[in-house]
Parts: sequence; C-alpha cells; structure tokens
Amino acid sequence: MDVQNRVSQATSQLPGEVIQQGITTSKQQNSLIMVVDMFSEDPNTYDQTFLANYAQINIIPEIKRIPGVAQSLIFGGNKDYSMRVWLDPAQMAAYQVTPKEVMAAIQDKNLEAAPGKFGESSAESFEYVIKYKGKLTQTSQYENIAIRSNTDGSVLRLKDVARLEFGSFSYGNFTRVNGKPGINIAVQQLSGSNSNDIQIAVAKLMEKAEKDFPKNVKYLTLYNTKVSLD
Repeated sequence: MDVQNRVSQATSQLPGEVIQQGITTSKQQNSLIMVVDMFSEDPNTYDQTFLANYAQINIIPEIKRIPGVAQSLIFGGNKDYSMRVWLDPAQMAAYQVTPKEVMAAIQDKNLEAAPGKFGESSAESFEYVIKYKGKLTQTSQYENIAIRSNTDGSVLRLKDVARLEFGSFSYGNFTRVNGKPGINIAVQQLSGSNSNDIQIAVAKLMEKAEKDFPKNVKYLTLYNTKVSLD
C-alpha cells in the first residue's frame, strides 16, 4: 500500500504522455551494492547538470540492462535539464494573472503529439502533411507563449510576467568529487541476484564508456561491496 501511495504522489508530477505509456514498479533490495562517481576535472567546462544528463542518457540505461540490476539512479534529486520559470509577483498583480493561468498556458503550448495528415483516408486527390515541432526547446520559445489576448488586441506573453532560464530541475543538492563538480550513480540489485557479478559487469561497462567521455570527464568507484564479498 505504501508503494502504491508513493506512485500516486509521483504520477501527478509526470507529463501526460509518460502516464499514457504506463508506470511499472519492481522489487529491489534496500542496500546499495555500488556507487560510481563521475566528475569534471575542469569546473569551467562541464557542471553537475551536464554530468547528470550525460549519465542519464549514456550510462544509467546501460547499467539498468545488466542482469540483476533493479535500479540505477543519481543521488541528490532530479538534475534533468529543465526550463525554469521565475514568476514576478509585481508584474502578475499588475496584469491580474494567477500562477494557475501561467501553468495552463505552458501545458497547452508545450505538447508532444503525432499530427498526421489531412485527406489521408478520404476520396480527396491531395494529402496535406501537418508539420509539428513538438515540445518547446528554446528559452525564446517559452518566453513568447501567449497567456491571453487583451481587449485592446495586444497579447500578454510569459516573458511579460516571468524570467526564464534553462537550468536544472532541482538545485537541492551539490556534489563535489575531490573538489570538482560531480555526481553519484547508485546501483541496487534485484532480490536473489548475484551482487558480485553485477559489480564486475558495471566495472567493465564504465571502463568501456570512459573511452567516449567528453574531454576532462572522469569516473571513480566510490563504494562497492565486492571487496567484502571477496
């Protein structure tokens, strides 16, 4: 029941298209078997947000494919790239706009959809392909989202009541590895799996992945249970 409650709480924060694809849960052991750190030797080149997103795309999916792995995640909250919207209370009061209206406008203009074609299944001689760019990706695109049309014909846009920036979803945690920006990648095992085999596979994966790391990005194994098992 506790698991179901937590899933229900998280569902409200997920995009509609994610919910449509379905949500799965899996059983895992509570203890960590391994923690791998990734870090940038040059703080001016790659920050924590870049490292987290690089790992989410290139490392964590590969770790999850290893037999016996229940979960692999980054410690410290969600570091995914996100568009952060900083509402200006004074401007919102002046334009009489509520946060609910702003959220509705963003959700309405930021959809993932398959548009298709006009006339595809009809007797018409021509088909018209509908082109759709998908979700917004640039700060300027978000800034120009229309919140409403005014009576004088002008349009109230998001940039009129907010400041926008491309950053991290969460700033609740900052990780340093030997004083450099970094992330902690945790590995948990499925009940009944072989911890030793998993850690050997993860070590081989990281050794191979390092060859394609961006310049100045390195990794080290912060913690593992293999030593005690050996």
